[in-house]
Amino acid sequence: NPQSEWLKNELRGEVEDIIHGELLISKFGLVDQEALQRRYRAYLRQPPDRGTISFKNILQPIALEIWSRQFEGSLRSA
Repeated sequence: NPQSEWLKNELRGEVEDIIHGELLISKFGLVDQEALQRRYRAYLRQPPDRGTISFKNILQPIALEIWSRQFEGSLRSA
């Protein structure tokens, strides 16, 4: 599936909303939010299927953030 293109086009608004909002993964010290924002901007500038930043470098922190939001109450009580 075209995950790379989705992250650059169809899902761009949602990705930007997530990475520019309050990140639990940043709050917990798991991800540097500013570095993630810089990486995403660089990712958007690189040509399709070429470049040093893989879609996984963007998708994995986003997935972790979504997972963290889903289980936020459980994480706080742990």
